[in-house]
Amino acid sequence: MCFSASASFAASALLTGAGAYALKVTRLPEERAFAAVPLLFAVQQATEGVLWSLLEGVGPAGDVIATARAYLLFAQVLWPVWVPFAVMRLEDDPRRKRLLGVTLVAGILCGAMLGWALFAAPPVAAIDHHHVHYTVQHVPFGEVVADALYGISTLLPLFIVGRPHFRFLGLALVVSYAVARLAFAGNVVSVWCYFAAVISLGIILLLRRAEVRQPA
Repeated sequence: MCFSASASFAASALLTGAGAYALKVTRLPEERAFAAVPLLFAVQQATEGVLWSLLEGVGPAGDVIATARAYLLFAQVLWPVWVPFAVMRLEDDPRRKRLLGVTLVAGILCGAMLGWALFAAPPVAAIDHHHVHYTVQHVPFGEVVADALYGISTLLPLFIVGRPHFRFLGLALVVSYAVARLAFAGNVVSVWCYFAAVISLGIILLLRRAEVRQPA
């Protein structure tokens, strides 16, 4: 999370409970990957909580790099792949499924690019005005391409899938990204992941609606 270690750990605890409940109310195997999103965010936020503690306590440089890399693997490598994969599992319509397959390919390319950048040079993390600021080395124009692929893979699937209420989740993510870009320029990775983690709690409502629609 983007404000303090204690806030990150509190968010992780909340998301753990929400994720466990989301998996509990999930009745269909194809919904489990999507239901697991809050739990994955819980691990990610706990990781940033550990990073906060290391940065505030001036922990060993090697530990800071390893923890920052672990957080960024969630933020920049896992999500571009997991989101389209999880949403694709929910779709039955062949045409929509093909479109979702395109977003998954975009996510795999994005994850490969950003993953390479994370290991090509050590990422740098520092506390900057109550946020964690991350610096990652990219090849020329690589960040621009990766940003485009990231948006395609993490946002478009929620508008493609044939479940109308998922569009509200997608819209909330788009708005939160715009707010993070405008109000927290330079710290988008940390701030938007916090917004997305909070928004992921809405997955419980989406799955509950699906449960109501299922025959007993």
